[in-house]
Amino acid sequence: MSSEHAQAITEHFPRTEYHRLNYYVDPVARKSARVLWAARDASAEWVRATEAHDWDAVDAAMFNLAVFDKAYELNQAQWPHRMSSPTPDQWQKESNGYIYLAYILAGRQLRDLGHRDRIPPRDAVLDFCRAAMDLCYTPLVDARPLDPVPLDYQLLEKYDPLVRHKRQLDALSHDTRSEAFVSDHQRNEWVWTDEAMSPGRTTDTSDSNPPRADVAAAVGARRGAARV
Repeated sequence: MSSEHAQAITEHFPRTEYHRLNYYVDPVARKSARVLWAARDASAEWVRATEAHDWDAVDAAMFNLAVFDKAYELNQAQWPHRMSSPTPDQWQKESNGYIYLAYILAGRQLRDLGHRDRIPPRDAVLDFCRAAMDLCYTPLVDARPLDPVPLDYQLLEKYDPLVRHKRQLDALSHDTRSEAFVSDHQRNEWVWTDEAMSPGRTTDTSDSNPPRADVAAAVGARRGAARV
């Protein structure tokens, strides 16, 4: 990754942009989507809480998920730049670095705001993020963990979409849940789109089979780089 590219990604915390909405398809059936939804909601709540100085809202669940959300963004940014599929050891080492960097960014922001006391113990955060990253790995551009760390879904707490968005999810059929869940800036909330599925979106509910369009794009990009 170039220094300019790295700076563009790491200059903000928490994560605020989401370009691969197909990774959020059906959190009821897909465990990875469930975690990614929770992480996205926690990041949005982080922004609200810090702007409103609502420090009681900045708890361990929010911190863990917002840190993972940022680490996952950093990992995704590497997909087009990986010239070959990493080994499990390589990917774990690299993604551990993104997790630690995200932890530093979160802690630094709270420190600068005068609330170092809201920073949870480091090891607990890193362990949670490692488990979430292992669950959300993408074949070809990441590596299947040889010994994945199990994720305790109770740690999602109020950000678990099966709880937080239960009413909406219960009201929808499986096909409808395949639609994107996007940010409506006027309403300042996440809403369902009414559009039909876009060409790059998939209804595959297997966590081991991510949206093919994104993987193909990443693989194509690194092949193009190899020819340069």
